[in-house]
Amino acid sequence: YQRRVHGIALSETPTFFLLEKPDEQIAIDSEEAPTVEKRNASYRKLIQERESTKYAERGAQTFNNPSKNKESQINRPESNKQSVGVSSWEIYDTMRRLEEEDEEDPDNLDNVDKSHKEEESGGIDQVTNPIEMDDETMALLDAMGGGEEEDGGGEKSKTRRNTWMVSPALPHTLMIVERMIVQNIWQTEQFLYRNVLLSNNNGDDDPNKEPTDHNTRSFSPNVSNNETKSPTMMEEELNMNEDIEDGSMKVLWRYTCDMVMDKNVSCMAWNRNNVDILAVGYGEHGINNSATQQGMVACWSIKNPVSPERVFKIDHAGVSSLDFSHAHPSLLAVGHTDGALALYDVRKRGQAPILRSTVSGGQHTGTIWQVKWVLKGKDRGETLVSISADGRVTDWSIKKGLECTNLLRLKRVPNKLQGVTQLKGDALLSRQSGGMCVDFNPSERIIYVVGTEDGTIHKCSTSYNEQYLDTYAGHAGPVYRCRWSPFCSDIFLTCSADWTAKMWHQSKMDPVLSFQSLPDALHDVCWSPSISTIFGTVSSTGRIDIWDLTNPIEPKTWLELEGKSLNCLSFAESSPVLVVGDSSGSATVIKLEGADFEKPAGEGGTNEAQEERLLKYIRKNTQ
Repeated sequence: YQRRVHGIALSETPTFFLLEKPDEQIAIDSEEAPTVEKRNASYRKLIQERESTKYAERGAQTFNNPSKNKESQINRPESNKQSVGVSSWEIYDTMRRLEEEDEEDPDNLDNVDKSHKEEESGGIDQVTNPIEMDDETMALLDAMGGGEEEDGGGEKSKTRRNTWMVSPALPHTLMIVERMIVQNIWQTEQFLYRNVLLSNNNGDDDPNKEPTDHNTRSFSPNVSNNETKSPTMMEEELNMNEDIEDGSMKVLWRYTCDMVMDKNVSCMAWNRNNVDILAVGYGEHGINNSATQQGMVACWSIKNPVSPERVFKIDHAGVSSLDFSHAHPSLLAVGHTDGALALYDVRKRGQAPILRSTVSGGQHTGTIWQVKWVLKGKDRGETLVSISADGRVTDWSIKKGLECTNLLRLKRVPNKLQGVTQLKGDALLSRQSGGMCVDFNPSERIIYVVGTEDGTIHKCSTSYNEQYLDTYAGHAGPVYRCRWSPFCSDIFLTCSADWTAKMWHQSKMDPVLSFQSLPDALHDVCWSPSISTIFGTVSSTGRIDIWDLTNPIEPKTWLELEGKSLNCLSFAESSPVLVVGDSSGSATVIKLEGADFEKPAGEGGTNEAQEERLLKYIRKNTQ
């Protein structure tokens, strides 16, 4: 191998003018003044003669010179590809040589020290808290800086070290480096997330290999939820999660870190513009002592599964719901357990919200169980709707701060499944019902359904705030989630604490289908964005069920995370991936493998074809 040194010389090209327009004015006392005056007089005389009868216009026809196209052929310019490889010691030697040149130039060090002092005295990019490093790191930096062998060498090394430590570009550079390292570690999993097929080199095609039972699979971590987990133990648990596979379900990674460890994941929301960003809310439910409670919102990215991009901390309240805006993707609405509503701009790194509700402005008095940005229609913008345990469905306006208007006050109605045939007593509290969830019809934006803590589902309209359009009494416990089908505007799903998930047609008061796998409370239900007949549920005992209407008797596939209570579920829009949040502070990313979970190509993937498929299997299973 022969090393070559290539020299590059930079020089300035000669200046050339594209347009030069001389000045049209000269001084009266200049030497050119008589000539210009004579030329102007001749021009004025010509104008006067043109206006007289002595001047006449005549036209003449001239011939155009014939043109001829000529082509020439030249040889392709020769090109040569050059590449060079460097090693770590070559980079080190180069950096050492540059540092020695800086030491030989005292003016350069004086300028660096001067700029550092200006930043300490108060500049725009002042950094008051430099990065804290241990003794071993400090010694390594001193060794790289040349140590204290020469006079003043230690002071100069310290100056250079402090200069890059307080640089405003350092956090962004560290973030890029961290992403590069993480993507190298999780490269295979991220390819699976993107639904990129990789060659199988694990020997799974061996015909002599014994078949594996993929019908059931569970996972129990080595460390209980009550024990403190070290970073090493967390990495081992994450590696174990990556090996969990259930035929059609594979755990890719978990969004977790020390900051959110042992916190309860209460809600999740995908960004509308960047589908790789997931906002996760953390907060405990049912804690009366708000002085000790602290909620948190973390914005995770697929580019870095081990560290959140943004973190917003909420004092004296937990996070119970959140949602990203359609029109302004950086705007995040967050509902608190104390009834407050706040708006955050995820582009900013500060902790303060840009808007926050107040008690005098109509703030909720109970936990906000769901917030949702609703598109009003073409050229009509969007609105923010919240539902709370105080029984109010509220519409919020952000034009002049957070101003609210009540869409509906929920009233208690008899539920035969709970053994209540009529309401007794005239007390106001006995007539009110707490709201748990809300969802708007994808076709008619004025129609929405709400789930209550009484087990009833009400169909409502924004045009009527005093009565329900219809009431569906199909659950014997609180309704935790209701979701309209993204393909058919007549079908919606609900899940409840009575262990069941039910499918409804808005024109029928009874459920068309009911689903139950185990006697566990179902905390969330979510439709697949690609296949109209597929949806998922999560339970309080850590089980994830994926249902397909082609066989509504049992789940198509399932996965169990033992020792965890799953609180929320969400499908990714860009790939057959779902994310579940649990009570230990983790958001687990799971890949659904198989052609049954991928969006069909061609006409089979259109909304019309998917709607027809959904109605077809509903009719087949209800006959």
